[in-house]
Amino acid sequence: MVQNSPNRLTALHILIYLRQRLLVAIEQGDKGELEVLAKVFSMLWDLLDKNNIHGRMDGVIENFTNTAIDHAEGITWKSIIPS
Repeated sequence: MVQNSPNRLTALHILIYLRQRLLVAIEQGDKGELEVLAKVFSMLWDLLDKNNIHGRMDGVIENFTNTAIDHAEGITWKSIIPS
């Protein structure tokens, strides 16, 4: 059994890290980083779909994906950034 510990990496840690990178990329207008993040979020979305995981997580990943794509394309008013 895996024990909870401060050194344990979880999906929450990963999503918080990626969200922070997304916010920085948006703030800096870094189109290249936004495109990279769109690919990462898209892969996560594919992983959820492949493993038939539905619910809140796929909605969060979908919003992250759409936000990265929209901002990379210069459409800044349309997206929702999950908090």
